[in-house]
Amino acid sequence: MPTDDAATCCSQYRVLFALLAGTGMRISEAAGLRVDDLDPTNCVIRIRRGIVEGIEQPTKTPSGERIIDIAPELAALLQQHLAGRKSGRVLPGLQTQWIGPFQSARY
Repeated sequence: MPTDDAATCCSQYRVLFALLAGTGMRISEAAGLRVDDLDPTNCVIRIRRGIVEGIEQPTKTPSGERIIDIAPELAALLQQHLAGRKSGRVLPGLQTQWIGPFQSARY
């Protein structure tokens, strides 16, 4: 039987992969998402920042900040994942130190 830590890890990666596949956003952008960037009621996500090599950074250019429409199923998954949380990172346990130029270019 999986531990709570294992279940949380699996849940976070499920949400991460759904975000990447469902939106086309960069992995650094997904790692940088905060709860207030999400509007599941209107099925949109606002991209404002990313995490690169463990450091939160704004988007490289003003055009990098954008609003992404999401499917209602992804919005529902995000609401379930947040379980009522109103602040903080969407994926708080995501290990982001490994996200760097070399690794990002490979995936």
